[in-house]
Amino acid sequence: MLPKPSTAFLQVSGMRVTFRSEAPPGQRLAEVRVGREVLSPSKTYRAAMPTSLAKGALGYFRIFDGLKVKQAGPALVDALCDYIRAEGTISPSAEPRLKDLSASSE
Repeated sequence: MLPKPSTAFLQVSGMRVTFRSEAPPGQRLAEVRVGREVLSPSKTYRAAMPTSLAKGALGYFRIFDGLKVKQAGPALVDALCDYIRAEGTISPSAEPRLKDLSASSE
């Protein structure tokens, strides 16, 4: 949808994405890091999300088309609640997960 704003933006956690919103589609992504490592095309990553989204809800069929959806473990909301109960409190990082390198974004 870039450069238009959209409320249908897929949020991420545990990743940092550097991009150029003014670049043409297919050339916008500069870097993706998972934790401290650069995303590797030779690795397999797991993503947690609601089953409906993984199956293509809200138009995300374009992204996830053909990927195997496997339900493993508790529902996402239950896992989050269990984590917060175990930790007592959580402190989200103030570090931005998304960074636009385009001149007009600064």
